[in-house]
Amino acid sequence: MPQNLSIAAFVLGAILLLVAIVGGGFKLFGAEIPSGISSGNRKAALIFGLIFFTLALLPERQKPEPSSPPPKVENQQDIRPSSPRPPDVADVYVHPTGSFERQGEVWVEYPPYASGQNHRFKEARRDSEFIYLYDETRYEEGDPVRVFYLRLPISGGMSEWSYPNPFQWQSLYPVTPKLH
Repeated sequence: MPQNLSIAAFVLGAILLLVAIVGGGFKLFGAEIPSGISSGNRKAALIFGLIFFTLALLPERQKPEPSSPPPKVENQQDIRPSSPRPPDVADVYVHPTGSFERQGEVWVEYPPYASGQNHRFKEARRDSEFIYLYDETRYEEGDPVRVFYLRLPISGGMSEWSYPNPFQWQSLYPVTPKLH
């Protein structure tokens, strides 16, 4: 299980166990847990809390490495259906007064409004249309779990930003890929 998911499962399990034991009547991360939770709901919170807590504590399983490469067969046609080639992804995306540049594992934004104060993003994932980035240091006010997300259109177009849960993408500015 990825580390972020493991941490989330641990926190959720701990909260559910707290609800099961105390029965509510407290605030956590700005959310109020009401008191007087029924015994059935407390039992469900206990069961799910233990499940999430256990999942978070399980060690991560590693895939076994193959001992030797498969034998190479010559003059054999590949009968697998061809899949579309993923689009070329640029390392630099330029916007009207700045840019996003990939530097190793992170993307750095050189913004127009904060000269010298560059923003660093980690790449969350990619699909055929967007590169999804996030910045753990910027989050919705009062809710550090809802971090700032940004998506860059691979082929160029309008970049967008949002906080998760739910994602409501807002236009940011147009970007253009700068290919080698």
